[in-house]
Amino acid sequence: MRVVFLTAILTQYRIPFHEGVRARLSEAGIQYDVIFGQPGPAEATKADTEILSWGKQVINRRFKIGRFSAIWQPALRDIWASDLAVIGQENRFLINYLVQTLRGFCRPKVALWGHGRNFQIQPDVGFAQRWKRVWATQADWWFAYTEATRQIVEGYGFPPERITVVHNTIDTSEIRRLVREVAASRLDALRQRLDIKTNNVGVYVGGLYDYKRLDFLIESAQEIRRHVPDFMLIVVGAGVDRHRIEAAASRHAWIRYLGPLFGTDKVEILRLGRVFMMPGLVGLAILDCAAAGLPIVTTAYPYHSPEIAYLEPGRNGLMIEDWQNPVAYAQGVLSVLRDDVLRAHLTQGANEIATVCTMERMVHCFCEGIFAALSAPKVKI
Repeated sequence: MRVVFLTAILTQYRIPFHEGVRARLSEAGIQYDVIFGQPGPAEATKADTEILSWGKQVINRRFKIGRFSAIWQPALRDIWASDLAVIGQENRFLINYLVQTLRGFCRPKVALWGHGRNFQIQPDVGFAQRWKRVWATQADWWFAYTEATRQIVEGYGFPPERITVVHNTIDTSEIRRLVREVAASRLDALRQRLDIKTNNVGVYVGGLYDYKRLDFLIESAQEIRRHVPDFMLIVVGAGVDRHRIEAAASRHAWIRYLGPLFGTDKVEILRLGRVFMMPGLVGLAILDCAAAGLPIVTTAYPYHSPEIAYLEPGRNGLMIEDWQNPVAYAQGVLSVLRDDVLRAHLTQGANEIATVCTMERMVHCFCEGIFAALSAPKVKI
């Protein structure tokens, strides 16, 4: 049997997932193929895509249809030759409409993979959201990122017994291993290189774009600095708004912008911090910091990604309800910097979350869903 996973781009953090799935399915005699394309201009600015040696790369063709962007991936031959095709739930994927429309007349079963809805706009607002909802039920199986996604998809009327929650994650076990291997001498050398002479360090690691609220981050950091004169902010990442961070770093000697970092380099920066600062959209970055034992402080921003479900306020981080107030956010960060007992409690909670949200668990859940989808009959159209 053959399973095809189609994705527009392949990010670095997804490589361990696909490697794990391939190995597990191979043990069961199932061929697993990943088909991927290239990032668009905005995606390329994040500098986080990768090539999978055993995957198949196709040429993405990008279109503008009015205000909407669309992608065509030439993967029909591989999809038709599979027993199960897993496709991302995005309006912009033109191939989805053809595959979903013809699934009742062709060989492969079709499974959707994703959020359930666009978390960056209000539910059921606008044509795009309603369009996504219509097509969300045109499948034989669903792979939901989190329990929140499962509830959304089930609310659309999709059969709950055909929904698998994969508990979307990164390789937290690998990050925790790297954390253990970072020698104190390396951190001392890094502090010297970055000219950091304080323990009051806030760290941001993630994409640099509008939903991350970078201006709010800088304004809050300035407020923190007024109360803690030796406070420093380290920013790691890339994106279309990197110029905002570069400009702030040029104005303020206490801000360090290091660009995109991965693996040991990223972990070492996380180890320098006492608090993880992300007042805007929180996604999988919550597990980056959790695996490094770093508590997160965010806000009740209404456009978080599904992984915000991993935040348990007061256990592994803080959520500031007054999400439009940088002073209130700064006070939340200050409470973590100043209160050793609180910080130790949140650090313990972060470590516990990282031991639950593992890649091993995600691979297991996905593969169990694959087995169930392959053995189940198609949903009648």
